[in-house]
Amino acid sequence: KENALAAKHLLAARKVAGSLVEIEVAEKVLFETQRAQRDAWMNFPTRIGPLLAAELGVEVDRVVETLTAHVHQQLTDLGEPEADFAAGSEA
Repeated sequence: KENALAAKHLLAARKVAGSLVEIEVAEKVLFETQRAQRDAWMNFPTRIGPLLAAELGVEVDRVVETLTAHVHQQLTDLGEPEADFAAGSEA
């Protein structure tokens, strides 16, 4: 009983110190971070395409179209992020 109480107090102290977070909070942070990364990549072709086309002296629409296809394929290949929060719990 004393060991369980000590473990409970240790977990509470770690949570207060900020070294322990609720799984729901961690999942939300991961989701929001990944969404921001995906959104940045989705906007990359329209942001960089015209600059690249001007530098190469080629048609803007063709560059944006090609970049968009490659970015979408890369995002598809990466798939959905999966977090295994239990993997690091052996500490």
